[in-house]
Amino acid sequence: MKQVRKDKAIQRLKELAEEASGLNPEDDQSQEFHNWTSGVYDSFRYIFGEDSHEYSGLPGGYETTPSGIREYLKQLISQVESSLANVEAFWQDDGGESVMHSMDQREFSAHALDGCDKRSESKKVFVIHGRDEATRETVARFMERLKLDPIILHEQANKGRTIIEKIERHSDVAYAVVLLTPDDVGGLKNERHQLKPRARQNVVLELGFFLGKLGRQQVCSLVKGDIEAPSDYDGVVYTNLDDAGGWKIKLVQELKGAGFQIDANRVFGA
Repeated sequence: MKQVRKDKAIQRLKELAEEASGLNPEDDQSQEFHNWTSGVYDSFRYIFGEDSHEYSGLPGGYETTPSGIREYLKQLISQVESSLANVEAFWQDDGGESVMHSMDQREFSAHALDGCDKRSESKKVFVIHGRDEATRETVARFMERLKLDPIILHEQANKGRTIIEKIERHSDVAYAVVLLTPDDVGGLKNERHQLKPRARQNVVLELGFFLGKLGRQQVCSLVKGDIEAPSDYDGVVYTNLDDAGGWKIKLVQELKGAGFQIDANRVFGA
């Protein structure tokens, strides 16, 4: 299987290591922070492959506290530096192809290193939703106004596929927006009289799928009402679907932080 050339892998990993020195270790809302962290996940995916221990070893999230952000960046920088050392020590170019003898060969898209990710050029955004059709349509139409391409699963042809196969088939997106709406209720078995509003189970499942597929920086959760959030997702900042439309500004900020080029004039205009 063709691999990225050793010099390209080293070049990209060195760039990431150098860029890390300019980050504020306590500012996870800056454009630089989002660009750099997304670049780490995207580069590792294409250099080493999604099934590699290098990619799977990247942290899946962090606590939104100064110490949590510092530890998260420390782990990412450590992964970049150790992977760079391994590539320099073990990769060998052979006839234009590269092999890391200490690792399994991984198929990847080498063009990701020149730019660094073709996915960033995509306009596709997967919309994860429950039973609240009105909210789904509002968010989808807003994204169309931003010149994005919202992917809604039930609008795609089945072609004999199961639901999970359809999700996998249409997961080649640049971003995912999750609509956590109060469609179901639930609670602890011994507290049946204290049921709380929850998102549908399919929404929670698909949220986890795209967190693993795209990385946390490429997923935005829009919350409607006072719902019980998935426990493993606690600490992540949500965007409230307020009636005044403030969520539109915040969603655009997240999309721009993820690398989308969006005309801010389209937020409230056609």
